[in-house]
Amino acid sequence: MKQFTVDMKNVGSKPIVSVHGMYALIDTGADIPVCCLSETVIKTVFNGKRVLSRCSFNSFGNPVYGEIYTFEMFRVGDLMFPNMHIFVVPESVFLGDTKRVPLFYFILSSSMFHGLIYEIDTVNSKLNVTVPDNQSTTRNLLIKQENGELSVLINSI
Repeated sequence: MKQFTVDMKNVGSKPIVSVHGMYALIDTGADIPVCCLSETVIKTVFNGKRVLSRCSFNSFGNPVYGEIYTFEMFRVGDLMFPNMHIFVVPESVFLGDTKRVPLFYFILSSSMFHGLIYEIDTVNSKLNVTVPDNQSTTRNLLIKQENGELSVLINSI
């Protein structure tokens, strides 16, 4: 068993951590990891490549449109996600019509932590993660589209 802790940022009541120097919201209700960075940043920082264009999933009953990219390496604390798929949306999806800087650039989905024990400790502002012996800190996350629906595969499950 391996354990590690990631400091959370004090940004209101939202569980936010820093990944790759950018803020990420931990969303235990989300299945699909999401990003709102420009294609230039995706290609430069993550060696990202588009794998699927013009796809969508429903969020609160409304479709959200975007593209699927592969990030060469994505890290959350000690967790490593090589060649991770991520749903990329325009920044306006995160901000609406406002012109503010987004509070976060990523949504870390519950599927990223599948098979792990994780605790969002709001008292001490920590994300505590335990990786059981039958799991690995190297995680494989893919987003597949079948019959127009997106689904997430984590370690082939």
